[in-house]
Amino acid sequence: MAMNPHGMDPVRVLTLAASIGTISAQVFIVGCEPNDFGDELEGRMGLSSPVQAAVEEASNMVEDLIERFLATKTLRPVQLQILER
Repeated sequence: MAMNPHGMDPVRVLTLAASIGTISAQVFIVGCEPNDFGDELEGRMGLSSPVQAAVEEASNMVEDLIERFLATKTLRPVQLQILER
């Protein structure tokens, strides 16, 4: 199966991993969904203003997850946090 990193959404990746065997590790997903990708033919480089404004808070969330994991070696039960702008 050919792998395209631009088409590897979390559901596809986890489905592929599960098809290989049981997923016994904790999985942490941090993502960003752009408001748009710019012009269809030209695209867009760089971060939009809403994404740029959320970078620091998202970074803090990742650091908090890492600190909690290292302190307890577990984050179960998993807590879902969604940051929207």
